[in-house]
Amino acid sequence: MNKISLKRRNRDILRSLKFRKGRTYLLRKRNIEAKRELLDRNNQTILDYLQSKVLAGVNLYIDGKMRVRLTLPKVMNLSSEYENTVNHMLLLRKIAEYNKKGNNSVKLAGVDFNELTNISTSAALLLTAELSRWDDSNRSRIVPKIETWQPNIIIKFWELGFFELFQNIKPSEHGITAKPKIRLVKYIKGRIKENDYRRLKSNLRELIGADIDQWMFLHSGLDEAITNVTHHAYPSNCKIEERDQNWYLTGAFNTDTKELKVVFLDQGIGIPNSLPASKMYEKVLDWLKKFPISERKLHKKLLEAAVSVERTQTAEEDRGNGIPDMLEFIKQRKEGYISIFSQHGLFKLTIDAVTGKEVIKTESFKAPICGTLIIWKVQL
Repeated sequence: MNKISLKRRNRDILRSLKFRKGRTYLLRKRNIEAKRELLDRNNQTILDYLQSKVLAGVNLYIDGKMRVRLTLPKVMNLSSEYENTVNHMLLLRKIAEYNKKGNNSVKLAGVDFNELTNISTSAALLLTAELSRWDDSNRSRIVPKIETWQPNIIIKFWELGFFELFQNIKPSEHGITAKPKIRLVKYIKGRIKENDYRRLKSNLRELIGADIDQWMFLHSGLDEAITNVTHHAYPSNCKIEERDQNWYLTGAFNTDTKELKVVFLDQGIGIPNSLPASKMYEKVLDWLKKFPISERKLHKKLLEAAVSVERTQTAEEDRGNGIPDMLEFIKQRKEGYISIFSQHGLFKLTIDAVTGKEVIKTESFKAPICGTLIIWKVQL
């Protein structure tokens, strides 16, 4: 059997992408530059990656100049559509990193929101953070064409502050004036060692129309989350460039159900990867001994261990900080949950509204969250 050449392999990958998405002309045969790029070994990795995402359900199109257009799915939600939602984020991250290394053969031509009909607050912040990261790194001139967006999607991203990433975008010119049931506050983007998030409290108060009881516990939890970003999410030896070492924060309030949600995100190395350098790592290892060896490296178990150990340390030292205060904010409301997504794992603790008991859920995912995403949700 003859060995398949690199040129043939790349051509087959592109043909596969074409037919899986029903495109008629994925690659212009007369485009000489595109043909030359197919011979470049540096393209093989990115083409393989694009093909893997198509197989995972991502809708993308590559034209003859190797420009990629990504079409977002109908629903983006980390609870019900986790894998599909995160795979779209990962593709944005991959192309941005590929371009930063000087590989300009594959570029992002645009992100199509036309089919998007529903997106959760956490997914919206995650998408905004990825596009903000893209803008910081590549100075892209991508401009959203919101004429064909769903009105509820325009409103959500407008309130979130998404359109401030672009110039000359005015949703009000498209007749968008209605207020949705779920109101968002403009996201806050902070650098490491910055913890000024006072605007969040004032904006939430404006939405809710009253002060937030037990805010001190959420305040302490946010302080600790930002401190962790400084010390653990972006260690000195990480490969993440300084301009990308940011954190993001937003909040949402449902005017019908009176549910408050606060979402915090960093794009660092993730809790499972930062644990070996932490002071509590030995206690984490001791806590994990009760599980089979095959489970001890699972990210969901590492997240559960980190929470359990920190809660124990807090009780022993009679102090209030970090994750315990995040949980206390939920307990004081007697209903709600905290979810921690990091890399391939999820830790979620829910306070049952009827019994008041804690219910813990952990889960593993194929597609990783690049960093750590924390969600607090309570009933006011």
